[in-house]
Amino acid sequence: MLGAGGVLAEILGDTAVRVAPVDLAGARGMIAEVRISRALTGYRGRAAGDLDAVARAVVALSQLAHCPAVAEAEINPLLIGAEGEGRLALDALVIPSAQP
Repeated sequence: MLGAGGVLAEILGDTAVRVAPVDLAGARGMIAEVRISRALTGYRGRAAGDLDAVARAVVALSQLAHCPAVAEAEINPLLIGAEGEGRLALDALVIPSAQP
């Protein structure tokens, strides 16, 4: 799932959901699907966010779906830099599965 961080994702219902793992095209589609992404495209003279870096982060996180030792994983929030500056996970949670 991809959406605005925190309660905004729930309140606004502004999320995109795919079955993991997703590829780069799928991640880009998820980004385009959420309304919050408009704020990251250079809205009102602000610098565009690094949406390619966000897409790569979605792909990388979704790869944990192949890891039997991981039950759940999330990044929240993900700080998005200006185009070309990348992104930074400010907080992440990984819940191990019951399997050894």
